[in-house]
Amino acid sequence: IHGGSFTGGPGDGAQCLGPVNDIEAQMGGTGIDLIGSALFIESAVAQGGCGGDGCDNFDNKSCLDGGDGGNGIDIDGASTSIDLGGGSFCGGSGGVTPGEFGCFDGFFGGGWSGPMSFLNEQGRFVELTSPGEVGQTVTLSVGGVNGDAVLLLIGIPAPPYFYKASFNGVFMSPTFIADVFLGTLGVPATLEPSLSIPSIAPFDVVPLAVQGLFLGTGGEKVLSGPSHLTVTN
Repeated sequence: IHGGSFTGGPGDGAQCLGPVNDIEAQMGGTGIDLIGSALFIESAVAQGGCGGDGCDNFDNKSCLDGGDGGNGIDIDGASTSIDLGGGSFCGGSGGVTPGEFGCFDGFFGGGWSGPMSFLNEQGRFVELTSPGEVGQTVTLSVGGVNGDAVLLLIGIPAPPYFYKASFNGVFMSPTFIADVFLGTLGVPATLEPSLSIPSIAPFDVVPLAVQGLFLGTGGEKVLSGPSHLTVTN
């Protein structure tokens, strides 16, 4: 994930209906719930939802605590999450309660729960608008490190056209079409170049995978995650 904000929903409030019928406040929702997978996140915000409010009712002899806030990210034991830099992970606030009869507010949620690694590296990315027609131009948004020379790799992905982040610099498209030199990054290390969409006969609609290749001044070669561009003739 590059950029964006992910916020969990608020928890339902408590209902003081009497000792038998009381309904407790619910915990706030999770910003990102990671189950059996890996997540690379950069410059994004994951915010837990606020807990539901508590209640008290002297007539019904009910007093219920506020719900706890949700976590920014919940990571199960089979998953890993890696922050590449610039991520913000915040727990939601706890629900409040009048507290007149010994009830308490909920606790704040955590920024994350589970295995999280922090690399704090400068990320590289290429983003674009989609879909586009042959002969039209699309505007790309490119970011990386000062001095990077940036190439755009274009290919046709294999069905069913699902994409995932690049692991260890893997080009995700098995059918390579072309590469386009986009420029060299300066200060700030961003570009917004335009790309003319090539003709890919004889198809009417073609899903393309585009991916940035960054050639660093120290000799490193870094691939960004792929983006999806749908081309129509």
